[in-house]
Amino acid sequence: MAGGVNAWKMKETASAFIAIRESDILYVKMKDLGEEMQLPQYLELLNDCIELMGQRRHFLLLDLRNIHVNFGHEVRSRKASHPYVTTHRIAEAFLINSLPMRLVSNVYLAVNKPKVPTRFFSEESDALKWIAKQRSDNESGYNKTNPEAPVFVNF
Repeated sequence: MAGGVNAWKMKETASAFIAIRESDILYVKMKDLGEEMQLPQYLELLNDCIELMGQRRHFLLLDLRNIHVNFGHEVRSRKASHPYVTTHRIAEAFLINSLPMRLVSNVYLAVNKPKVPTRFFSEESDALKWIAKQRSDNESGYNKTNPEAPVFVNF
């Protein structure tokens, strides 16, 4: 597994390696599937992520570097607005390093309009800095000392 993951929980699934970093970062390293990921595969992956993270609010670090992966329309649409994602994810950082992935990421942002802050990076260190800034900017709605504590947000 790339990226020097210091994980205290880790799981390998059919489509990815999943690990928890720093207690509030869900790291997902996608495997090269060789085909378009369909909704049932995505929901299975999401369930595996929920199994590891539980009901904690967290950040996603999704590593798509050095692989060819294509998410189907239903997957992109569901991912952008899934209730678990919109309730428990504070922000999502994607790691990409190819021109096709950059093009797809721009379309994802423009068309699917994720409900949580989402950015794309080529360097993991830049993604982690952005996550740290998101953590700092969201301190009022996020309990750093106990990420499992309930969060109450006034709307």
